[in-house]
Amino acid sequence: MLSVGVATSAHVDGPFEDVTGKPLLRYHGEAPLGIIDPTMYVHEGTPHLLWKDDGSRSNPDPDPDPDPDPNPSP
Repeated sequence: MLSVGVATSAHVDGPFEDVTGKPLLRYHGEAPLGIIDPTMYVHEGTPHLLWKDDGSRSNPDPDPDPDPDPNPSP
């Protein structure tokens, strides 16, 4: 499961220390998903965190049709 945490360091290359001791964001659903691609930005002085719920592994198609019929019968 992918999560987002918070760590700090006096140097850009570490060593890093965990700030919260637990994930800041963690997926709480049934499927083995994760939180990915976190991005922090500031808008009008207020910090925001944007992320994606990774559902790409939740329902893989075991038999994808590489050449679907463009005109299927109704």
